Amino acid sequence: HEALMQFIGKAVILVVEQFGSPAWSIRNAATRLFSVLMTRLFGQKKIIGSQACNTKSLSELSAHYPELVPFLLQSLENALQREITAIDSLHPSLFPVLTILSNMGRLDQESESSEALPLRSFVKTLLRSPVYYLRQLSAAAYVSLVPQKITMNTAKELLSELKQSNKSNFIHGALVSVEMLINSCNEIPEEVTNTLLNIQSSVAGLPDLVSAQYVHLLCSLIDKTNQTTKSKILGTVKQFCSDAHRKEQKMPKPLTEKASVDCLIQNEHYSVCVEMLTLGEVDADVKLYVIEAFTTLIREDKISETLPQLLKCTQAENYPPLKSALLSCMTALYMKQRTMNKSDLGLLKEIWQQNKHRILDRGVLGVGVLELGSVYLDACILNEQTREVDDQDVLLICDAMYQISSSVDRCKQAVCHCLAIFGQAVLRLSQQRKGELFLSSVIKLFFCVWNLVQDDDTDVRVHAANFIASLSQEFNQYASLQCNICLQEWISYFSGHFWWSSEVVRETFLKLYQPGSVLQLSVKPQKGKQLYEAEDNSFYSEAIFNAGYLFQMLQKLLALGNTNEVTHSYMQGINVQDIVQDLQFVEAYLNQLDSSVINDVCEPANLRTVVQLLLTVQLLLDEKPACLSEENISQMNAGYNNIMTNKKIPWSVQSFLRNTICLI
Repeated sequence: HEALMQFIGKAVILVVEQFGSPAWSIRNAATRLFSVLMTRLFGQKKIIGSQACNTKSLSELSAHYPELVPFLLQSLENALQREITAIDSLHPSLFPVLTILSNMGRLDQESESSEALPLRSFVKTLLRSPVYYLRQLSAAAYVSLVPQKITMNTAKELLSELKQSNKSNFIHGALVSVEMLINSCNEIPEEVTNTLLNIQSSVAGLPDLVSAQYVHLLCSLIDKTNQTTKSKILGTVKQFCSDAHRKEQKMPKPLTEKASVDCLIQNEHYSVCVEMLTLGEVDADVKLYVIEAFTTLIREDKISETLPQLLKCTQAENYPPLKSALLSCMTALYMKQRTMNKSDLGLLKEIWQQNKHRILDRGVLGVGVLELGSVYLDACILNEQTREVDDQDVLLICDAMYQISSSVDRCKQAVCHCLAIFGQAVLRLSQQRKGELFLSSVIKLFFCVWNLVQDDDTDVRVHAANFIASLSQEFNQYASLQCNICLQEWISYFSGHFWWSSEVVRETFLKLYQPGSVLQLSVKPQKGKQLYEAEDNSFYSEAIFNAGYLFQMLQKLLALGNTNEVTHSYMQGINVQDIVQDLQFVEAYLNQLDSSVINDVCEPANLRTVVQLLLTVQLLLDEKPACLSEENISQMNAGYNNIMTNKKIPWSVQSFLRNTICLI
């Protein structure tokens, strides 16, 4: 590194000059090399953050690279010979030169200012540039050229100049510079603070970007002033959010209002922000910004007393994206508190009744209404108002959860929130209410969790695993479980608590296999689909294992039913002869195939269906329900044995089936 030091200054000059090359490849190479040389000039960043890095002041830079400072001065002089207000004619070396200057450390002594004075003069001119990023860069470069001892004098000088100026670009550049100067000081003279407060009326009429920067500047002053001045500053910031100020403006000022919201929330003045949510004149983007800010505070446990206000805002809001955001914010707050008084519960019920018809909407509002419903039902149960829990509402929510969990393009995090909020409550309540609607809800919930445990999204799987783990004393200590362990635990819990329900047994049986499904073997798949299925074997392998899990679950349910002398009529509406014909179809199809190693049955989708059929037949042969005649049993036995011994069925599948059947 030391051997290269003597060449770095000249290399920087060479690279900066090539920013104006007519050849794209040279400009591109210069850009890449410049970023490397910046590290050589100033050192590697110590931690993340633009201010936390090794730097060199102007005097140090001049001592190490004597040819560099004159070059920077000459480059700025050449750049200013062009019209800086003409964006298309800016000098190409302007940005790299300002980048170097902005990365310099502050001057320590006023005596060093003589060398920096011409540079500072040129950079100050660039504060009036119409290019936003150039103004930001110029402000940073300007501040680095100001000695520490004259920081406040420089700030006063800039404030004096911007008061006399009517150019929005310069006022913005000066405000950015003043903010950077103030951030480098521990104490701010009252004179500077008063000057800033006095220009509020003139800044209010300027473009949105300028007034937003003014609010940012005021916010940076708050922690550096006394309590009285702090109150004045917050009062000034509140004026930018007031309805009167909004009416005075010809155009909306969303940036200014967002900056004001940041300042007020940072200083825990929440009431003004909540009021903004109720005003129709406030821009929707600003309202959404407020809601997102509140949601962040809720998740960080910094706010807890806004539920009544959020409920009122939700009831009054009609714009779907805002309503959805409010519902999500309210859900996040409820998940933190898990309490709700009766008056809030009454208002929540009204909102639910008004919006529950939107629960299946594919937009963001449908997801928000789903979370709303889960909060309402859980709050009813926690407040011991189980009579208010309508079975139809429970089924509506569980059905929506199941549909979302089965889809590929909808938000499943909301389903995870619903599970965490009222999943256990529904399972407990179902032990008391054994009606048809509630059992249908429980079945939907079962297969919803089943889908979530196997979802592609890791976060979704973790949420589902946590829910299953919370049901078991043995596994509650673990943060997450593997997919197969989760499914086994879920099956164990469900079988142990719902063995008495014929509806549960029937739905599980239908989920295992639908009669007629094997007829797809005779349909030749398209090449594109065939390639997709061949590449995605893991998906169908999971489906085969899932069939095994369902088979084991049915065995457990039926075994517990027999132990407790409960007979399940799970074959209602299913023609046994259809299953026998499916078995005979597979047998005949295998016999007509050639002896090649790879055949149509080995296609993952086909193999899955055949396995599901064989497991269904095995279950019927084991249980021998009353609807099976002796002839049916004989036909099933013959067909099952012929398929299992057929060499065109992979040996691994035969082994899997035998192991699955022997597990119970």
